[in-house]
Amino acid sequence: MPLSRVSMPPRITLTVGVAGAGKTTLVRLFVEKWARKELYTDITCVLALGLWELNMYDRLSAERLVHLAHPCYSAPPPGALLILDGLDELRAPLDFLDSVACTDPQRELLPECLITNIIWGNLLPDSSVWVTSRTGAASRIPGGLVDRMTEISGLGTVEIKQFLEQLLPHPKGTAEKVWSHLQCHLTLQALCSVPPLCHILGVSFGFLLHNQDPSYQFLPRTLSTIFSWFLKAQLGEKECSESSGSNRKTVGNLGKLAFQGLLRGRSVFFDSDLKSSGIDTPLPAGSAYARFLMYQNSHTCTGYSFFHLSTQEFLAATYYYQAAKRAIFDLFADGGMTWPKLGFLNHYKNAVQRTLHGEGIQLTIFLRFLSGLLSPQVLRVLAVCLPGKEEPGGYHVPAADYLQNILGAERIVSSGAVNLVCCLLELGHTELTSAIEEALKNGTLRGKMSQLVCCVLSYLLRTSNSCAQEVNLSQCLSYNLVQSLLSQLQYCTNLRMENNNFQDEVMELLASILRAKDCVIHTFSLAENRVGNRGVKVLGRALVVNYTLAVLDLHSNKIGPSGAMALAEVLQSNQVLHSLNLQNNQIKTEGVTCLAQSLLVNCKLRALHIQKNHIGAEGVERLSESLKRNQALQELWLSGNCVGDRGAAALAEALKVNTTLTTLE
Repeated sequence: MPLSRVSMPPRITLTVGVAGAGKTTLVRLFVEKWARKELYTDITCVLALGLWELNMYDRLSAERLVHLAHPCYSAPPPGALLILDGLDELRAPLDFLDSVACTDPQRELLPECLITNIIWGNLLPDSSVWVTSRTGAASRIPGGLVDRMTEISGLGTVEIKQFLEQLLPHPKGTAEKVWSHLQCHLTLQALCSVPPLCHILGVSFGFLLHNQDPSYQFLPRTLSTIFSWFLKAQLGEKECSESSGSNRKTVGNLGKLAFQGLLRGRSVFFDSDLKSSGIDTPLPAGSAYARFLMYQNSHTCTGYSFFHLSTQEFLAATYYYQAAKRAIFDLFADGGMTWPKLGFLNHYKNAVQRTLHGEGIQLTIFLRFLSGLLSPQVLRVLAVCLPGKEEPGGYHVPAADYLQNILGAERIVSSGAVNLVCCLLELGHTELTSAIEEALKNGTLRGKMSQLVCCVLSYLLRTSNSCAQEVNLSQCLSYNLVQSLLSQLQYCTNLRMENNNFQDEVMELLASILRAKDCVIHTFSLAENRVGNRGVKVLGRALVVNYTLAVLDLHSNKIGPSGAMALAEVLQSNQVLHSLNLQNNQIKTEGVTCLAQSLLVNCKLRALHIQKNHIGAEGVERLSESLKRNQALQELWLSGNCVGDRGAAALAEALKVNTTLTTLE
C-alpha cells in the first residue's frame, strides 16, 4: 500500500512489476477499499489516473491533469493521494536530465515533462504520489526521488496450480497434464507466474488437449507454437474451419494495429488507431476482435489494449512476417523513405540487427515470435489464420545459419546474444543446445568453449532442468570465460569449477556472484585450482553478506595460514555454511588455530576437512579444546597431518566431553 503510518509518510511511492503482474488491478482494489473506508481513512481524496489517457494531449497543465483525475478539483486538497498508473504507457519516456523545470500549475507542458516535474516535486509538492510502472520505464526515475519502492511478485507454485484448475476444470485431469508439462520446463513455469501468461498457456494447452491433434504427441515448448494455438483457440475451432477468409482479415488487421503500436511504443490505442487498421468501433460483443482487444475506459475517453503485451508482440510478428515478403522499404521506418530492402530474409536480418542494437524499440520477444513463424510446425498450426500464401520451410534454414554466424562473432555474452539462442530454439533448431547440454552433463566441455558455446551455455544455465541439479564447468574455464558467463552463474544451485587453473584474479569475479542479491548458489566447488591467500580473502568478504552458500570445497589449492585466518573470521559471523573443505592446502598450525577459535562461537558448521595441511600437534590441541565446547561439528577429517601422540591424546580427551562429533578420521 502506498502510505505508511509513520510520522513522515513517503511522498513518492513506486510499485514495479512485469506486464500483466496486476499493477492496475492493485490500484483498482486500493481505490475500492479506500472508498468503502476499509483502509487509510486519513487520505482525504484519491486522484487516480491511467497515464495512457495523457497520450491524447499534446500539452497540459498540472491543474488540468488533476481535473482529469477528478472533475471537481483543479488542485489536490490537503491529504490527497495522486495515483499515476502505468508510467510505461506514456508515449515518450521520462527525461530527468533535460526536462524543463516548472513550478506553475497552470503552465502547459508536454505530458512526460509534466510527470517529471510532479515526481521532482516542482508541481503538486504537497500531495503524496503513487506511481506504477514496468521496470524499464521505472528505471528512468532517479533513486533519490523515490521514498518507497515495492514490487508485485508473481503467482507461486500453489497459485499457478489453482489457476489452472479453475481455468481447465473439464475434462477431468486436463489441469494436471498441463501442470506436469510445466514442471518439466522451467521457462514455461516461470512465465506462468504472470496471470495473463498463465491464462494464455492454459488456454493453448487446454485447446490442444481437447482437440487431440494427432500431429502433437507432446505439448509444445516454444512460445511461437503456444501462441499459435492460443490464436487458434481465440478464433474458435468452428470459425477456423469455416471462415478462413474472415480469420485472415481479422489477424491481418490486428497484426497491423499491433505492429504500428510496437513501432511507436504504444500498448493502448484509440478509436482512430483501430479505424486506420481496418477495425470498426465499437467492437461487436463476442466478435474475434473483442476476444483480443480489451476496453480501457475512463470518463474522458475510451482506449483499447491487447490482452497482454506478448499478444501484441505475437500479432505484430505475424504482420511483419507477411508484409516483409512483399515490402520494398524498411518496415521499421514507419512510412519514411529508406534504402530498398528486397526479400524476406533481408527484412528478417534487419529485425535481428534492430533488436541487437536496441534502436529505441523493445523487440526482444517480437524477434522470438518472428523467428518461430519460420518454423514449419508453427506454420502448419496457422495455415488458415495468416494472410497470404504460405511457404512452409522456406526460410528457417538460412535464418538459423545467420543467427549462428552472429553468435559466433559476438565478443561478449550479452542478453541480446542469449535472446538469439532463444530465437534458434523457436526456429526448431535444437541440435546445438542439445549437444552442449549433453556435454555439460558429462563434463566434456574442455576445448569446446567458443563464443557460440558460451552464448548457448548462458541460456542453459537459466533454463535447463539438468542445470538446476548440478553445473559441471570443470577443466573448461578461463578468466575471460568466467567473465562472459558471470551474470548467469549466480542462478546455479550446485556449481563445480574444479581444475580450471584459477588464480586469485578469478576470485574477484566469483566473489561478485556470491555478493549478488539474487545468488542461489548452495554448493560451490573450486577444488584443484591455484587459489591463494589473496583470493580466499576476497571470497571471505563475499561470504559475510552471502546467505545461500552451504558447502564450499577448496581442496588442493594454495591456501596458507593467512587464508585460513580469513575464513575463520567469516565462520564467526556466517550462519549458513555447514561444510568447508580445505584438504591438501598449507594452512599449518597457525591456520588451524584460527579455525579452532572460530569453532568456539560458530554453531552451524557440520563438516570440516583439513587433511594434508602440515598441521602439528599444537594445532590439534587447540582444535581439541574447541571440540569440548562446540556442539555443532559432526565430521572432522584430519588425516595426513602430524597429529602425533600428543595430538591424539588431546582429541581423545575432547571426545569424552563432545557429544556431537560422529566422524573423526
